[in-house]
Amino acid sequence: GAGNPASIFDPHGKFCEPIKGWMSVDEDTPNWKIRVAGIEGICIRFDSEKDNPNQQAFERGLGLRYPFLPKPNDVALAKKELGELNPQYWRKFRGFWPPADADDSTIVSDILLARHGALDKPIWDGTPKDIAGVDPSYTEGGDRFVFTHMKYGRLISGKWAIGVEKQYVLNRRAGSQEDFQYEMIQQIHDLSTKLGIPNQCIGVDASAGGIFWSIGEREMLRGWHAVSFAGAASDLPVSAQYAMRNESTGKPQVGKELFHNMASELCFVARYFLECEQLKGITPDLAWEMTQRKYVRRTRKIIIESKTDMKKRIGKSPDLFDSFAVGLFVARKVFGAMAGSEAISEKKRINKESFKKLKQSLTLKSNW
Repeated sequence: GAGNPASIFDPHGKFCEPIKGWMSVDEDTPNWKIRVAGIEGICIRFDSEKDNPNQQAFERGLGLRYPFLPKPNDVALAKKELGELNPQYWRKFRGFWPPADADDSTIVSDILLARHGALDKPIWDGTPKDIAGVDPSYTEGGDRFVFTHMKYGRLISGKWAIGVEKQYVLNRRAGSQEDFQYEMIQQIHDLSTKLGIPNQCIGVDASAGGIFWSIGEREMLRGWHAVSFAGAASDLPVSAQYAMRNESTGKPQVGKELFHNMASELCFVARYFLECEQLKGITPDLAWEMTQRKYVRRTRKIIIESKTDMKKRIGKSPDLFDSFAVGLFVARKVFGAMAGSEAISEKKRINKESFKKLKQSLTLKSNW
């Protein structure tokens, strides 16, 4: 088969998936081994920027040799008009999936997810903490009601990471006559209890669910976190990376310094965790929604495409991504998770243990 690369999750991308995984190849890799239906083969790239035989023939004075391939100077013209980071330039002329910094203004790209190991299952060092993020549907027959089970802990690599265990789409039970909102709160309670997730580690999108929220808080889910996509960004630190620090204080910038609103912070922060290889277990369906969400910069702050606009553009609501984003916020708020850094809560624990050992040592010396 042959085709222009668009997404590693579409049929062409799955056909071209390297046996050793997407992290084993890049735009400088001319070919690699693949396995389709149990049969091994070779994926061969044609990079017209570097290997265009028409350009090579033209430079040797041999004229046009292959009419179906890009003509001499076609590549240079496309590069000038589109820009070398344009996704179309990569798909049509470089013959490779657009890189993470291609200027199509989506929060992440599929190749970025693959290269930073986000599609891999996490291998934990110890027992991670269980977290849940919920993006509810407040009316029957509305958007999907998504419950995302996540874990937060230390990987065997030493990094602290967020891992997606499973995403559940909850539906009204067949034949149920209960109030819809009350029943769905009961389902959240039952599922979180089954998975061993305490209320203090559950976050629920509370953007438009006053009645839903009050029922849950009163009846079964006291202590859960109201996470609203509406309003201003938070005071939580975003990333420990040097480039993300406040120039004046040298401290990590907080959400309200970087993002136009809370919705932008909740979704875009995932990119920083991804770049630091602190995201694991991302499923193809979740990855697809993450790679569709667009953003722009206004007055030096990031603002993401609204859920309504995205739904109109792609034909569905990004409920999987929103549910995941709520869970990620819980990890930041409860456990001090931060991109590029070990957990704040873990640092406090280590400092507390170090102080305790120092105190014990001084006590022993004073008794000598």
